[in-house]
Amino acid sequence: PVDLIQSSDPFEQRLGCDLVAQHEHRQEFRDAVVALLAREHLDPALEHAAMNAAIRTQMVDLKNVAAAEKGSVLRRRLLAVLAATNLDDASNLALEDVQSHSAKTSAAALSIVLKHPDADAKLAPMLLRSIKSKRSIDWQTAALTGALETLLAKPETQKLVAVMLEHENYAFKNIALNAIGNQAGAVSSPLWLPALETLVSRLPASQYWLVLDAIKKVKHPGFDVKLQALANDTKLPQAVRLKALDAMSTRKITGETFTMVLDVLTKPESSAAARIQAADMMAHSGHTQEERMQLAKAFATVGPIELKSLLALIKPCKEED
Repeated sequence: PVDLIQSSDPFEQRLGCDLVAQHEHRQEFRDAVVALLAREHLDPALEHAAMNAAIRTQMVDLKNVAAAEKGSVLRRRLLAVLAATNLDDASNLALEDVQSHSAKTSAAALSIVLKHPDADAKLAPMLLRSIKSKRSIDWQTAALTGALETLLAKPETQKLVAVMLEHENYAFKNIALNAIGNQAGAVSSPLWLPALETLVSRLPASQYWLVLDAIKKVKHPGFDVKLQALANDTKLPQAVRLKALDAMSTRKITGETFTMVLDVLTKPESSAAARIQAADMMAHSGHTQEERMQLAKAFATVGPIELKSLLALIKPCKEED
């Protein structure tokens, strides 16, 4: 196997790795496989074969990984091998590598830490310490984004998000708002409400969309009065008013609000996205007979996507309506 691994032919190298995977661990096998894993550029199939051989023979331990140069391709690969055989040791070591200046090393290490059942308790406190530092750190943005995407429902990460929402650095606020607003589920925490309330009260122009997306996911009735006020504010852009209305936990589209949404739905200058959103909001709100009559007139002018949403309004109506 060693001669095959040391060959210049990728097929023979893969064959050598496959043979090593079928034998018990031997030092000469380990040396040959590790030398292969230390190469900067490896064919993906060959890389897989070499790492599989290392995993199957359990030739890598914590000391081997710790001895490898930080930020090197060898350390990244050995850490991945160790994670397959001993996730506890690998995640502890990976926690250090998350803070690497190498983007590849940091991303690979983060993926290992996030696989651990205690990832929340391991990662969130370290990230919290990092954002309290006044220094700009290369790995921070990607690590925070990855951690929040995966661990948003976990208690320590929710504490981290609360601190980020109140942080003076808008980059941290934006990462937290994005994580809340773009999540697939509807994770919320009471810890976030004070900061979100402050943000929606001030609502910096640069954060309209992020804040309203986050509040829409949180769905807390305590925001509804302020959101309604934003929706009624004629000085604000139409799209922002519509977004504020859509973010409410419970909304009633009547009076001026109805007129505003109807204008978005029917006026040609409204964007396609705004018209679709307006149609969906109308379809999911109760209406008086007079309002339904106004909406009926819109059926002749709206596009097919909007019409599909609005047809839901016909079903609850009695024939005489």
